[in-house]
Amino acid sequence: MDLSRKIIRLFLHHPMPPKAREMFRRWCLEEKDAEQKEALLHEEWNRLDPAEVLDIEKQNYGQKLRRLHAEMGLAPARRTFRARLLRMWPAAAAILVAGIVIADLYVVRHLAASRTTTTFVTAENCKGRITLPDNTVVWLNSESRLTYSKEFSRKGQRHVRLDGEAFFNVRKDSLRPFIVELGQMQVKVLGTSFNACNVEAFGTNEVTLLSGRVEILSDRLRAPLQLSPDESCVYDTRSQQFTIKHVAASNYCNWLNDSIVFENTPLKDILTDLEHRYNIRFQVDPDVDTSIGLSFTLEADKLETTLDLTTTLANLRYRRINDRYIRIYH
Repeated sequence: MDLSRKIIRLFLHHPMPPKAREMFRRWCLEEKDAEQKEALLHEEWNRLDPAEVLDIEKQNYGQKLRRLHAEMGLAPARRTFRARLLRMWPAAAAILVAGIVIADLYVVRHLAASRTTTTFVTAENCKGRITLPDNTVVWLNSESRLTYSKEFSRKGQRHVRLDGEAFFNVRKDSLRPFIVELGQMQVKVLGTSFNACNVEAFGTNEVTLLSGRVEILSDRLRAPLQLSPDESCVYDTRSQQFTIKHVAASNYCNWLNDSIVFENTPLKDILTDLEHRYNIRFQVDPDVDTSIGLSFTLEADKLETTLDLTTTLANLRYRRINDRYIRIYH
């Protein structure tokens, strides 16, 4: 008990390098002494003065996580308390009862009668890096959620569910296929790198392969679809049709980088980059020439700043249709 308390206090109140924070996160999620850890974390949280650690400018995060809690069936008594986590804590981590928040990445453990489920959640305009129990590395884009149960990798396969967008670098294991469930499709791989997107507002489920091979499975397919590098499979939830197209897969994965250098890059490719970086979609008027090349460096700027720069260089204009869609026109 004393050692666990020392570990928790050390990591919650002192800055730590990324590797140490990752080790702490994994230690917290281990089943060994789980009740003791949760009790200590709850105790530590109660010792804090919320006025010192909560960012009141992040109040809109509360609504987003409350919706998540409702979906996961969390007890109402816990929702109000957990919602306090959504004001970003500047320390290395903030953890309570069955929830963990690390920097911009939230981890919620849902304890049910028959299983334990771990869910990783990213906030708006944030992304997070996750290492799964099999050492597969996943990057979660903003407002995304990745879930897996304690049965992960125990029954001949590794299974996760994605809501939102993520980039997967799957650890190769020929005996245990890796399955990603997103919307109306499943992605089956042994070891590869790919981007997956399942955002309800876009009306599509999408997988783009960077390296290796993946297999697309669905009840709406007569036979599995095979993807090769630089191919993207899109399922349209409205038409219920699958489409495979050749793409530059890097344009779908550049959101992982803090900055991107465009050198005479076609506007079409730049817009694809921006779609995945900012979790939006463009509606481009038919008379807009998307083949024109632009050169600039994209930093970690706000969406409006980036749109102002891009459309000025291309002599175009833009208008927000809603939170997810933006029109590009002359």
